Amino acid sequence: MTLPAGTLFAKLHQEWVFGGLELKGDTFTDIAGENVDFWVRQIDWPYADDCGEAMHRLDEMAKDSTISYPIESAYGRHGSYDDDRLYLVYEPTDTAALVADLLTVLPRERW
Repeated sequence: MTLPAGTLFAKLHQEWVFGGLELKGDTFTDIAGENVDFWVRQIDWPYADDCGEAMHRLDEMAKDSTISYPIESAYGRHGSYDDDRLYLVYEPTDTAALVADLLTVLPRERW
């Protein structure tokens, strides 16, 4: 929770099985000033107004590979922070290398 906003990470679900990539947002505190949670952007999830719409969009994309939706751009509350949970945290150099690799898959005129 103390990592800065903009940190790329994945949650450990079971031994050496990590979830999707997430981008940490700001940490927020309770009335006493204690860190209680943080905002997160799930970059492996389609943009949708609610969970039902997201699931519908995932079903559509699974059935028809020509259908595509943009990824979620909003941050939501992490909501399950646990001091004992392990995370795979991407170092800034790892993130920079990933961005460089991702840019190679786009035609230059698109960015």
